[in-house]
Amino acid sequence: MRTYIAIIMGKLTIIAGKLLHRGSVLPGIIALKFDKNIISHITLPKTIIAVTGSSGKTSTSYKIADTLRQNGYSVIHNMAGSNLLTGIVTLFLNNTTLMGKSKHDIAVLEVDERYTKQIFDAIHPTHVIVNNITRDQPPRHGHFNVVYQTIASALPNDTHLFLNGDDPMLLGLAKRQTGIVTYFGLSKNKESFKTAFTNNPDMIYCPNCHAKLKYHFVSFGNVGDYACPTCDFKRPQLDYQITNINRNGLIINHQYQFKPTSDILYTYYNDIAAFAVCRELGMNATDIITTLEHSALREKRYLSFHYQNRDGYILSGKNENAPSYNQSLLYVSKKKGIKTIIFGFEYISLRYPYQDISWLYDIDFELLKDETINQVICLGPFAYDIATRIQLSGIAKKKIKTVFKVQDIYPILSTSKGDIYAILNLGTDVKFKKQLEHHQIDVH
Repeated sequence: MRTYIAIIMGKLTIIAGKLLHRGSVLPGIIALKFDKNIISHITLPKTIIAVTGSSGKTSTSYKIADTLRQNGYSVIHNMAGSNLLTGIVTLFLNNTTLMGKSKHDIAVLEVDERYTKQIFDAIHPTHVIVNNITRDQPPRHGHFNVVYQTIASALPNDTHLFLNGDDPMLLGLAKRQTGIVTYFGLSKNKESFKTAFTNNPDMIYCPNCHAKLKYHFVSFGNVGDYACPTCDFKRPQLDYQITNINRNGLIINHQYQFKPTSDILYTYYNDIAAFAVCRELGMNATDIITTLEHSALREKRYLSFHYQNRDGYILSGKNENAPSYNQSLLYVSKKKGIKTIIFGFEYISLRYPYQDISWLYDIDFELLKDETINQVICLGPFAYDIATRIQLSGIAKKKIKTVFKVQDIYPILSTSKGDIYAILNLGTDVKFKKQLEHHQIDVH
């Protein structure tokens, strides 16, 4: 009876939220008040796919869910980004009958890495994908080893585990697994580095003997093909990998041609992870690739525009996550020609009030120390903080401009030169896009 009341109250709250045009985790909160174990008392989908890690969760889970759905599978997905237990309870309530029976065969869940224990204990996922573990949100996570230990303690032993084999932080997660472990990653390609380009790699020592890892190549940060020179710790054999990058796109497993929706290297890991999961679920490779090539996710993560006969791009960074911004900066640094960079965010975090900017000093702004950079425009309420960090990287002060309001950026932008790369996040990206559209500039 308690569970039935919890379902009723949760569904009534969902209806109220729809009438008020408000998405919310409130239904999950209310349902858990009536029955704290509601998840164990309702019938869940037979297949539960959980995606977690420091970055790439939203993109990877979206690609998996969209690919399955477009190919005839009955799927639910917390695409709104409510990746804590309350949001996941809301998702299940919205997709069960009044008697708690699931209406779908598969659930694809983006799961916050620090809440994996709480969520996995409740739902027992059949498949878990871990994209990476990096330094992220210092006030919340502390050291990245805290995140690793949390995920390690949460994984069910019998789950089908998908790991980014290029990230040495993840290998230990497979030690206690009795279920299948599938590895994905990238082969050496034209965008690979011989050594790490970052000054702040997350893990460079062997976890077994503590010798410094040797790299055959690096994709970014400490992600690549690594091996310990004194013991057997090394990158595992990859089951799914992007084996080549050419003018037509990517080659998967030396066999399948794939044209991604983005040409940003780190997004390829999201693509190959989604491909691996869908393939292991029995999907035809051609059907997977066709769906991924037409993914609508590009509209959310990678936008382009045209301004004063110059190409422009809006790239999303992830605040408090230096590797995320480093990947965007690396992408910009590889582009030819003169460039103008815009960097900014409206606020630091949605989770807490701390105004911590220490993570700015882990970003390799030194990548912008290049004669091709015409100007760096620091945008938003943290413009001075950003400008200070960028100046410390050795970029000439005359190249650095500060603007607090988006509408005031155009006089500076009009006098700058080259293609425009706007690396924005948390509100500033939305304001910048709206301003462009206000000036009748098409953003697509």
